[in-house]
Amino acid sequence: MAPSADEKLLSRCGIYCGACYIYRAQRDGGEFLDHVAAWQKAPREKVRCHGCLGPLDVLWQNCRKCVVRSCLEAKGYGFCHECPCFEDGSCEKYERLSMFCAERGRRQIKGLGGSSALPRGVAQDIPDIQYLQCARPAGRLEGGA
Repeated sequence: MAPSADEKLLSRCGIYCGACYIYRAQRDGGEFLDHVAAWQKAPREKVRCHGCLGPLDVLWQNCRKCVVRSCLEAKGYGFCHECPCFEDGSCEKYERLSMFCAERGRRQIKGLGGSSALPRGVAQDIPDIQYLQCARPAGRLEGGA
């Protein structure tokens, strides 16, 4: 049986924040956190995020600057799937993000073969491919608000 996603970690655009290296490094608290902090040139205590729907003060610095987040706030939507531009495929911001995520997923998969991009032992702990690429959510999760 596939692991279930924590609904609180679904982002506004549909990315699963629980698969994010910042989120995972914070929870690891060990070697992976040290690796990510060095890679991002950030102090260990700044490598933290509670997901896109979490409080602003605990969002990773890149998530605070998210163009999708600011677009949704400006339009008054909570999630991309609520916007007509998302439905008709005309949202440039979402499409750029989707391409970025797909490329990041491909790079991570290539790295599973022993690349130095990830510390040894982390590769087998990366979630299933479906979480490495941005997906178009069909709507709210069953049982969601």
